[in-house]
Amino acid sequence: MKLVVANHKMNLTKETLVNYKETLLTFTNPEINLVVCPSLPYLDLFQNANFALGSQNVGMLEKGSLTGEVSATQLKDLGVSYCIVGHSERRTKLNETDAMINQKIKELLKQDITPILCIGETQDERSSGEITTVLEKELLGAFKDLTSDEISRVVLAYEPIWAIGTGITPTNQEIEETISQIRNILNKQVSLSLRILYGGSVNLQNITTLEQIKDLAGYLVGGSSLEINSWIQLLEQIGR
Repeated sequence: MKLVVANHKMNLTKETLVNYKETLLTFTNPEINLVVCPSLPYLDLFQNANFALGSQNVGMLEKGSLTGEVSATQLKDLGVSYCIVGHSERRTKLNETDAMINQKIKELLKQDITPILCIGETQDERSSGEITTVLEKELLGAFKDLTSDEISRVVLAYEPIWAIGTGITPTNQEIEETISQIRNILNKQVSLSLRILYGGSVNLQNITTLEQIKDLAGYLVGGSSLEINSWIQLLEQIGR
């Protein structure tokens, strides 16, 4: 079964989301474990649905003085079962470090919320042959001081930064080679076979091609998850 995650980012409004949810409730695909990650104010709209609820962010503290953040405990209270961490937009625009991401993962695991850890390289890093170095730094930083059991509860999302929102998608061979590099890095540390998603301009035009990659556990989808009718069309192509 594929894990498919919709990341709405900072998009959509309550009126739109009510229709979005109602339409999505009519969709069934037994080959998909669907997760919806709406913007934070709308988490409660997606409670008790027939798909999993995810958050786009979590704070680094269990509780206390961190204005504007939300704790893993609060997310758990809302029925959240997945949470995105380490997305490149937060790394680059909000200066999130590997140490901050590591702390967020620890807080999520305390509440039995599955972290979806995003990792990936820029075009310059790919061109200069630094992919392994970048991925190793992000993985080791995110997993610092975690046990093998804790790491096994994390889902990875490989998102080449140069493909996010650009309409450019790596070839299947490039994705397969990078997933192999990720597994080699992990095997040197903990010998675990984690679920790996792909994210970065996943759309109706390339989903059939991406489905040919055998070592993909699913997808993290941004822009293509926003318009409900085309989103359902994309979901119908997965796992068939």
